[in-house]
Amino acid sequence: MVATGHTAAGLAMIVGMLPVGIAVVAVTWSWVNREEREALADEAAHLGGGDPVAW
Repeated sequence: MVATGHTAAGLAMIVGMLPVGIAVVAVTWSWVNREEREALADEAAHLGGGDPVAW
């Protein structure tokens, strides 16, 4: 849209898509944190220690 001269429409499209990008970042961050917690728990289990993540 921006390339065809519809600057306002292109800007509205970009701003409208921002929540999707923010949601993707939030889901990815959650996934990375969960993977890290599981890796630490697996490492502790193999070393015979307790749960490193105390809830």
